[in-house]
Amino acid sequence: ILATQHLVDAAAFSVKSSEGALLPQLSASAGVSENYRNAIPDLSGSNGNSTSANIGATLTIPIYSGGRTSAIVRQNKESLSQARIEVDVSRDQVRQAVASAWTQY
Repeated sequence: ILATQHLVDAAAFSVKSSEGALLPQLSASAGVSENYRNAIPDLSGSNGNSTSANIGATLTIPIYSGGRTSAIVRQNKESLSQARIEVDVSRDQVRQAVASAWTQY
C-alpha cells in the first residue's frame, strides 16, 4: 500500500510540475562593474575611474505552445488518477487477504 501511495505522491508532483510550465516566469539580474585607470587626475579632479550598475527583469508569459503543454498536464492528471486507483486496488487486496486469513484462522 505504501509503495502505491508513493506513486500517487510522485504523480501529484508531476502534475504540479507540468502545470508550472503554464505559468508566467519572472527572472531578474543585476550587475556592478568598476573600471580603474592608473592615471594622473585631470583639472576636474577625475582620474578616469568609473563605476556602473545595471538591473534587469524579464517576464516570460507562455501564450501558445500548440497545445503540447496542456496535453502533458492532462496526461499527468490521468496518471495521477490511475495511481489513485492502484492505491484503492492494493488496499482492497490487503483487506481481502486479511479477511481471508482471519476466516481461515
